[in-house]
Amino acid sequence: MPEICLLVMKYSFDTSFGNLTQRISKSLGVLLVKKIQERAIPVSAEQWCVISMLYNHKRETQTAIGLFLGYDKVKVLRLIADLERAGIVERFKDNDDKRFNIVKLTEKGSETYRKIEVLARDTLAEATNGLSAAEVKTCISMLKKISRNLEVNY
Repeated sequence: MPEICLLVMKYSFDTSFGNLTQRISKSLGVLLVKKIQERAIPVSAEQWCVISMLYNHKRETQTAIGLFLGYDKVKVLRLIADLERAGIVERFKDNDDKRFNIVKLTEKGSETYRKIEVLARDTLAEATNGLSAAEVKTCISMLKKISRNLEVNY
């Protein structure tokens, strides 16, 4: 058994990673969507996730997007089709394997990312208010370690 801090071994709903990360994620999403809506940017929270993923990865398969979001094929197809109709993404067949559709941002999609990224940065600044840069860096480092520990369980 891996070495575990005794505090973590005792389960408490109020201090569980699942509860805390879910509440933080939901609150960040609600706050960001509010900022997006205030600026009349026609993008939903789930569309932002796809736009952000594609901006940082340049291109992804529909399958990878679905796995990342935890959505079934139909929901992913609908989400990507909506983004495609809005001119934010484009789809094409993978040259190496025609069974896969590749999705990438258009120029409009990149512009949309840049508009929302500023709002996302402001949202994170609000969320980390009162924390030092070192505390934020430590928090991110620990969350990445936990994420890596859990990735092997998929």
